Amino acid sequence: MSVASERIRRDPDLMAPVRTTLNVGGVPHGNLHFKQGPPSQLSRRPSSAGRHFNAPMGLNPVIQKLPVTIQSKWINKAANYKETNCVAYPPFTVLTEFLESMAGRFNDPALVISDKQSQSDISEIPTPEVAALFSHLKPIKDKFPELMENPHIGLPIGRDIPEAHHVLEQVLGDQKQLPFAQKLPLGWVLVGEVCLGQLHMDETCENIRTFKTQVLNADRTTLLCPCQNALKVSEKINTSDDIFKVTKADDQVGLSQDDQKFLQIMDNTIDMRDGHWTAPLPLKNPQKKLPNNKLSVYKRATSLRASLQKNPVKQKQTHKFMQQILDSGAAEEAPPLNEDTERWYLPFFGVYHPRKPNKVRGVFDSSAVFDGNSLNNILLTGPNCTNSLLGVLLRFRRNAVAVMCDVQQLFYCFKVNKEHRDLLRFFWHKDNNPKKELIEYRMTVHVFGNSPSPAVATYCLRKAVETADEDVRTFVNRDFYEDDALTSHLKEEEAIDLIKRTQETLSRSSIRLYKIASNSRVVISSFPVEDLAIDMTSFDISTDEMPDQASLGLKWNTNADTFEFKINIAERPFT
Repeated sequence: MSVASERIRRDPDLMAPVRTTLNVGGVPHGNLHFKQGPPSQLSRRPSSAGRHFNAPMGLNPVIQKLPVTIQSKWINKAANYKETNCVAYPPFTVLTEFLESMAGRFNDPALVISDKQSQSDISEIPTPEVAALFSHLKPIKDKFPELMENPHIGLPIGRDIPEAHHVLEQVLGDQKQLPFAQKLPLGWVLVGEVCLGQLHMDETCENIRTFKTQVLNADRTTLLCPCQNALKVSEKINTSDDIFKVTKADDQVGLSQDDQKFLQIMDNTIDMRDGHWTAPLPLKNPQKKLPNNKLSVYKRATSLRASLQKNPVKQKQTHKFMQQILDSGAAEEAPPLNEDTERWYLPFFGVYHPRKPNKVRGVFDSSAVFDGNSLNNILLTGPNCTNSLLGVLLRFRRNAVAVMCDVQQLFYCFKVNKEHRDLLRFFWHKDNNPKKELIEYRMTVHVFGNSPSPAVATYCLRKAVETADEDVRTFVNRDFYEDDALTSHLKEEEAIDLIKRTQETLSRSSIRLYKIASNSRVVISSFPVEDLAIDMTSFDISTDEMPDQASLGLKWNTNADTFEFKINIAERPFT
């Protein structure tokens, strides 16, 4: 808070009560309280001369900031007024009316004299009583006049008048947090927090008829109104940390509270079970209990069944995908539940990748809404742990021997805690037989469609190499873009050794690194056929040209070791 007031000790017949706002850079800096004469003279009605504003006391700097044309108009108007009314200075109200007329004529709202003043600003005007509360301000308490009745702020004064902000005198306290006073050309300014205990007396407290209790920090109660300007730090800060320590993360965007909560859940609950990393569904807290959407999802399952019956090719591919899910243990028949047990059913459907028209990919619709709720709405998405695509591609082009590989069904490599599996229920044919009835299954792994699945998968993948060799950790942490891995090396032996050690490390967590491709025939011949990319298994490595590979939206010509782009321009008839 920074406010100012001054008792102008001049001829009382020359000065009149004027209320104005000191503005710094467009933000109210304080209130200047120009007061007529001693307090004893306030009760009498001022004469016509007493309603005039003394320009040498501060008006000239304001006039000088106006456009030249408006200055000229004001000089003519002021001269005419003085001559007509036989006064030394025009009244202040004449200036305000003049500026408002100019604002309307030039359509410039900056010239408007605002007569709107919030009660919160008025309540911060210092008075002798406020200054008397502080021992170092008592000697100058008389510099602050009593508050006028129904004060009005009429003229904003901004930073563009530097002479109004020159410090002529200063009074400091013996403690840094105490308010201090400064004398400016327009009066005394009180700077700092003068709230007592950061509480304000309510206007109705003089005649209290009811009691309204306010709850403060640490559950402390009070009948006073909390200060709206008080700052509250909601984030807990570890005071033992050196906040001035320079770290590599200083230029990185900080994690949100939800992302920090996500990482805390992962750190505290992830563990290795039966050869797989197992992680929970990162639920928001407090979690709203989900309604039972069984009937709604069952209707969608019957619609999918009818749709697949009309498309035998897609039906066959969808059942092939589901058989792989069941055989790998990623899904299981769901056990019966009590009526009051929370559950959620996911609609299932198959989609085609534009570059893989003969392969269906099953998707679970975790964003499906029922009764205003969805599974993704109660899950923490987690931080974006994916590496920069540009960085991965640039490092891939750094050295001569390039290798590309892939993680098999990345999301399905990581199990879901048993207590959360009933939130991943879905309907499918019994025994994966399209002629049998639809029954309830549930996923045992993190599914494609859950918003936190990418963050969970990346976290678990890096967890799997946490104790591995440094170059393996660097490869997984920096050269993976989700489930695609791209790396390059100076020598073929280095590339082969790194990929094999990474395969071995990941296999301990039931993660398979395969679909290996390279621009080096030596590297390709060093791995078994089942670990190579499909195109790499159908050519003679000694004579044929190596086939092109596709990854991260790019076509890689392995023979020329170049990236290529294929642009499909749709043919349209001329118009």
